[in-house]
Amino acid sequence: MRTSTLMLLTWLKTMENKELKAIIQAVTDEQKIRKGESHRREALFKEKALLKDGKKLFLKQSQLVDKWLEQYSVNAENPLEDEKRLDELANEWNIWVNSFKDLIGNGITETCYTDGQTEKDVLEHVQGCLLGMVAGAWLNAITREYSPSEKAFSSLVWNIPFTWAPDDGIELALALANSLIKEKMFKPEAVYYAYLTWMLSRPFKENRPILAGIGEKTSTLLRTAVLACFGRNCELTQVIHWCALNVKITHPDPVCVFTNEIYAVAVFFALKSGNPEELYEKTIEWGFKSENQEKTVLEALLRASTSPPNVPSQGAICSLQNAFYQLLHAKTLTEGILSRVEDTFPVDRAICGALLGATYGEKAFPEEWKKVLQSSPLGEKRPPDYQPHNIFLIAEKLIVSCI
Repeated sequence: MRTSTLMLLTWLKTMENKELKAIIQAVTDEQKIRKGESHRREALFKEKALLKDGKKLFLKQSQLVDKWLEQYSVNAENPLEDEKRLDELANEWNIWVNSFKDLIGNGITETCYTDGQTEKDVLEHVQGCLLGMVAGAWLNAITREYSPSEKAFSSLVWNIPFTWAPDDGIELALALANSLIKEKMFKPEAVYYAYLTWMLSRPFKENRPILAGIGEKTSTLLRTAVLACFGRNCELTQVIHWCALNVKITHPDPVCVFTNEIYAVAVFFALKSGNPEELYEKTIEWGFKSENQEKTVLEALLRASTSPPNVPSQGAICSLQNAFYQLLHAKTLTEGILSRVEDTFPVDRAICGALLGATYGEKAFPEEWKKVLQSSPLGEKRPPDYQPHNIFLIAEKLIVSCI
């Protein structure tokens, strides 16, 4: 489902013909913009009626709009004049809305503490997780120009001006973090509001329009890492519930959801243990006991003990295997983040960095890495909520918010 369509629909309590027409027009405009290779999406949000505060509602991603998109493309003749079909869609959508009202209430849960790990220890590992995420994304951007196999790479990369613009995966992870900090709990409608606000900020992603869901499936793991950090002192089952609920907002595919649950368990234990082998064993144990287990995900998790992924088309599964392989085999944190299997996804380093950072903490990062990543970007300015240079402050606020 296209991002603009998904995000706008989530705010609609009812689906009147006027609103449907506005969405249809927005999708048509989007397709025209896409053909023009524009990275801006101003036309998608010209209907203010769709963004009223009274229309905030958490909904499951459905196939309803996809069916419509198959019938009404940019080349369709007078798609807005089909009143009968509009009435049918309005009725179908209202049924969807009513069926998910109970789910919304179950998604709002306050946190509780379960162990006595010191606040200093928690902060160090949460900072490591978020720093590893940002470092991995930054390194991926740089390695488009330089090969990490070059001897001079490690020293060269940290002398390059920090002009990098975070991709949608990093910015959405930061948007989620700020929502959790503000609400002091995982609140689905607040998270959706944060995602919509991000969209209205005119996000950009080099070489890839943001059209097919909120980022690629692999980028959902970054948001899962943030939720695992936030729920560090909560029950594991609660954290997994949050993560699954968050992923289902944008990528309800069962394999993707289970992959994120596995990653949530891994980051959760990494923040507590710091022992790669121990957290790997605990993650496997949890995976095979899960009622929602997916065979392909568990197979990839087992393969990670001996080999890196070789099927990059598997998306989040590939990223998960790569992260665990580097965790178990890299001699140092920096080696694990710098290493990446060829032809894997751009966010793999960020996903790997988050897991390794959660395991070893921020002290394992070289000082030059921290210095560069905490400097203010020199490129195009983005709203403060999406700038990663204050990642340590975000980590501090994140753990204080979990009370």
